[in-house]
Amino acid sequence: MATNISHSASRGTAARTAEGLGWFSLGLGVPQLLAPSLVNRVAGLRDDTRSRTAQRIVGVRELVAAAGILGTPRPVPWLWARVGGDAMDLVLLARAWARQHDSTPRLLAATASIAGVTAIDLLTAATMADRPTARRSPTTKVAAVTLDVPMEEAEAAWVALSSDLDAPGTVMFQPAPGGAGTEVHLRVEQESPVVDVARKAMGTEPYQRATDALRRFKQLVETGEIARSDAMPEGETHEHMFPRQRPAQPLEHVPA
Repeated sequence: MATNISHSASRGTAARTAEGLGWFSLGLGVPQLLAPSLVNRVAGLRDDTRSRTAQRIVGVRELVAAAGILGTPRPVPWLWARVGGDAMDLVLLARAWARQHDSTPRLLAATASIAGVTAIDLLTAATMADRPTARRSPTTKVAAVTLDVPMEEAEAAWVALSSDLDAPGTVMFQPAPGGAGTEVHLRVEQESPVVDVARKAMGTEPYQRATDALRRFKQLVETGEIARSDAMPEGETHEHMFPRQRPAQPLEHVPA
């Protein structure tokens, strides 16, 4: 039993560490790509065209690794890719030591940091590869709405309407406090922060879809129809609002 608990803890720690490494890659890749000169100065490297180009290449690699790690529940190949990238970084730093550089203490700190991250990457990749069930845990969100009807009526309405609502996740019903109707909850899992950010921008992220479905469900149960307008004849949803978004425009001059 103790062994199983230990293995379970190792799987959970490795999965959490993997997600942290994904965000680390994202946080490192953005400045390397957009501000390579700043990264060179912080690392004590000589800032020239060659080193800036190298930083941008490494930045692209880090962003790809971040997308891979954060975009999959079991990112073992992407973790090994990070290990390979760490080895490349150590080779580049070794060359930097042989060349003229701006700051020996900062270069030493950068080298020590990369060596430490390499050890973490290697341990995390090996642990997740050795544990087939190790994976990043999905983030759970719950959308909710209160209906002014008894719970039995709400459940029956859901059975009749859910196929038309395109509702993701798992539905749960419970009496509202004080006997004021029924609370309907939709529990949705979001496994990929990267994909969810992109979906959120388009109005198709799972939690957005859940809130849209519950809004339509409440309208159908309580009024018998979905509220529509000339601007949104299909009804208000995050997805339908996305194409209508546009940059802010200055107010037109209105004569006094």
